[in-house]
Amino acid sequence: MCHISHLAEKLPPATAGAGRAFEEILTVAFFRTGAFTVGPFAADFLPAGSDEGGASGRLVIRVRSLLGEEDRDIQPLKEPLALPGHPRHLFPYAAALLALLLLAALAALRLRRRRGPAVAAPLPPPEEELAATLRPLRQQEPAAGDPRPFFVALSTLVKRFCRRAYGFNAEDCTTAETAAQLAGREDDAALVAGLRSVLDLSDLVKFARRAPGAAEVAALWPALDAVIERHRARRRAQEAERAQAGR
Repeated sequence: MCHISHLAEKLPPATAGAGRAFEEILTVAFFRTGAFTVGPFAADFLPAGSDEGGASGRLVIRVRSLLGEEDRDIQPLKEPLALPGHPRHLFPYAAALLALLLLAALAALRLRRRRGPAVAAPLPPPEEELAATLRPLRQQEPAAGDPRPFFVALSTLVKRFCRRAYGFNAEDCTTAETAAQLAGREDDAALVAGLRSVLDLSDLVKFARRAPGAAEVAALWPALDAVIERHRARRRAQEAERAQAGR
């Protein structure tokens, strides 16, 4: 089975004796394999009334498939499956499925309402969070080749503590700005100096690529312990005062 179509673009006219012939390109599309004969095609010449004319020869074309007998890449198309009856007989099944989904959604909603909204666990006090997050760092030493990751983590934890304990966004402040905020919010100058010493050493390692000595690293922990213990003592005193006032 083949289909022959004419292209819209015509070729320039050709002369044949005293007449002129106008040629066209033909496109042949084959839909089956096998032998096909194309032509002949009649040819008329101009001017009108010319005795010259003729026909083209025949062209035999054999179309072969690249697939062998054992190939299964191309299978015949299956005929459409006939479904007798009107589609409305499926409506009861669709309605039953929709009702089941609706009941499941209502049950899930009622269960969620019974449980109540999920309540996030309260954060520990700032000093307890700092003590817990510093514990993994205490168990390791700054890497000799690149101590910056250690001090990046350390300064991040200290600035988070400052934000939670003193109520300002220390993560977006420089060390000098953080120290100025602490000085205006903390009456204990030794506590401010301890936090400032940790942040100053972290800046030297992160930005100036300084390699800290073992004594400098060891001095960090007493300074941070003093901060943690001072805040613990304050919190316990405040809890005792509230308990005394409630009696």
